[in-house]
Amino acid sequence: MIYYRNLFLAILFWILNSVAHAGLILDEVVETMMEVNALETLFIGQNFGVDQNSSIQFESNVNIEERSFSYFTVPNQTHNGSNISLSTVGSYDSILGEYIWTSDGIFGNQNWSSSGTAKWVGDPVGTFDVTFTLPNGNSPITVSMTADVEYMFFPSATRSTGTYTFESDNGTKWGPFSGTDIFSQESLMWTHSVNVGKSNVTPNGIAKVTTGLLASRGENGVDFAGDFEVQIREVPEPKTSLLMVLGLCCFGIIRKLNNS
Repeated sequence: MIYYRNLFLAILFWILNSVAHAGLILDEVVETMMEVNALETLFIGQNFGVDQNSSIQFESNVNIEERSFSYFTVPNQTHNGSNISLSTVGSYDSILGEYIWTSDGIFGNQNWSSSGTAKWVGDPVGTFDVTFTLPNGNSPITVSMTADVEYMFFPSATRSTGTYTFESDNGTKWGPFSGTDIFSQESLMWTHSVNVGKSNVTPNGIAKVTTGLLASRGENGVDFAGDFEVQIREVPEPKTSLLMVLGLCCFGIIRKLNNS
């Protein structure tokens, strides 16, 4: 009897450990995708301005077995009255122990590309670095960020906070700016927000808000397809910030009800 009890406990521990490990990997890959898109979005807002009227729609794919992610704009997206498209592909390099990604984007008749790396260490803390290149002779821009993940009632939800810093090739820096995101492994919904203050570089500031959903899980249990929406607005006045938060909460509830 003792043998079977110990065998049962060993199998139970293995199952729980496997579930927890899968949950950690899912959170890590989704967290990486969220932050990469945040860096791309801040670049768009800084170079092409904010847009008070339209949002940018994306479709996404995540694979927790390969630790890979990708996302791309759906057709006919606009920003500030011009067509915009963006596609990103990222994966984990087990030798280097870091994520590597590349992106290509088009705004109107101007295209850009970027590449970056991300590494998670410790409890965990992530460090991200990405360089954007504009082919029209403009100087490349580097954006770096550090994210600290907090596990809230794991595996149901995780919350992370981060700081974002821009740097031009001549060493000029602006920032850091704060961001926050939450990912629920129960509803598979996530939100991400960053506020960049008003300055001579960003005269209207950048209030970036993203809401996403991993809408479906593949039959193999490791593929997740989803979609998300990015808003790149002016930094709101303090009195309108509360209304924005309430609006996002209502939007999230409606999306959840529509997909249940």
